[in-house]
Amino acid sequence: MDTEKPSIANSGKNSGRRGRIENLKPWPKGVSGNLSGRPRSKRLSDAYRHQLEELVPGDAEGRTWAELIAQAQIRTAARGNVQAARELADRTEGKASQHLEITGNDGGPVEVGSARAKLLEKLGG
Repeated sequence: MDTEKPSIANSGKNSGRRGRIENLKPWPKGVSGNLSGRPRSKRLSDAYRHQLEELVPGDAEGRTWAELIAQAQIRTAARGNVQAARELADRTEGKASQHLEITGNDGGPVEVGSARAKLLEKLGG
């Protein structure tokens, strides 16, 4: 009787196909598949931050690029550019929150049960 061990190499049974559905398992509650978490910063953002901290070459006042850009933005807003003023306000005071009020046809509250019934009626159910 031949007692040869099975080969560790791919048998070819699943080649060209994806893994089996029965082997797929969701992560348990409270466990993340990405143990490191989302990266806090990206390369481009780091490069921007580094450049903004650099001194502007030849600037008599010794300002950084960030200071120069901020000053230009303020001057543009002071000349009446609304977009520049809005950007300054958003950055310093935070964006204004938008409040929405959703009402039913008669101006009263939206009745979820009736909306669902109407939708089912339209779908023929």
